[in-house]
Amino acid sequence: AEAHAHGLGKDRPLRVLDVGAGHGFFLEECRKLGIDARGIETSPEAVKYATETLKQDVRPIALESLPAD
Repeated sequence: AEAHAHGLGKDRPLRVLDVGAGHGFFLEECRKLGIDARGIETSPEAVKYATETLKQDVRPIALESLPAD
């Protein structure tokens, strides 16, 4: 809401990528504010909860596929 008050998202929708989205609670709050929010998460259980229970766009990513540096 504060971002909208400062004019952000006025010309085009705000977009968020939540890295380490967990169970999707932050994404849920973003969507309530009209923010286009998506996430990636390494925990299959968290991804399942976020997608099935909260209906959020959270995609699994293998920890091994992330850069080590």
